[in-house]
Amino acid sequence: MRGLPQKQNARRAYKIRLCGHLRRYKKIVKKTYIIYHKIKSLFLEMYNLEHASPIDYKWHEQFILSQLLYETAKNHFFYEKKQNHVHLINWVIKYFSEHYQENISLDDIINSVNISKSHFIRIFREYTNHTPMDYLNHFRIERAKELLCQTELSIKNISIDVGFSDEFYFSRLFKKSVGVSPQHYRKYQHSLTLFNPDTPLE
Repeated sequence: MRGLPQKQNARRAYKIRLCGHLRRYKKIVKKTYIIYHKIKSLFLEMYNLEHASPIDYKWHEQFILSQLLYETAKNHFFYEKKQNHVHLINWVIKYFSEHYQENISLDDIINSVNISKSHFIRIFREYTNHTPMDYLNHFRIERAKELLCQTELSIKNISIDVGFSDEFYFSRLFKKSVGVSPQHYRKYQHSLTLFNPDTPLE
């Protein structure tokens, strides 16, 4: 009978330690969901050790805790790395939106972010499904579409205004992206405005 209170006290002490571990990792688990199920399974293993002998669960507890520490540290590093990638992509996109009218090269971006070209392209494609220069050109084309609808600027001036030095390259890229030439796009958009019954009369 004396062994029963000792065993109960040992299990109670184990649960107290387990709750302490749970509180310790609570913030990290909430912050990093990628290995949530892995961490959860490790805690379940720890909880199930309550039914093991005192010698067994002490040894297994240390082993599982070492796994838990490894998974948490690994995921925390992964999370911080991903956050850095998000900041990098956001910075590049913001840079494009503010400097799209300028002559931007991929080397200019690489020199600014200080990482290898292949690594940067891979990260950018992972987050946007585009290469950096494809994304920039897409942004320029969208801006050109606005100018074609809202201004009477020539195609040449619009191409220069959105960052293309070659009018013919701009026209080819525009047709490839939109499906029609800049001239046809402008005419079509103007025809929609002309025959729109909601268009206010001057």
